[in-house]
Amino acid sequence: MLDNYPDVLSFRQVMEITHVGRNLLLRLLNSGEIPAFKMGKLWKVYKQDLIQYMSHLEKTQTQQKQ
Repeated sequence: MLDNYPDVLSFRQVMEITHVGRNLLLRLLNSGEIPAFKMGKLWKVYKQDLIQYMSHLEKTQTQQKQ
């Protein structure tokens, strides 16, 4: 799925993958909805955590359609 990306993603890479804007992504990271951590001032996200978040989001949306 995300084979071309490193195991630890930058803020910009997460924006690229999720297709969300800067402000929304900041809200998701600050709220903990997407698990993340900071290295200095830079946000980092483990690729596996993002995959789990996206999978959970997909399941939730599928259930709402039924």
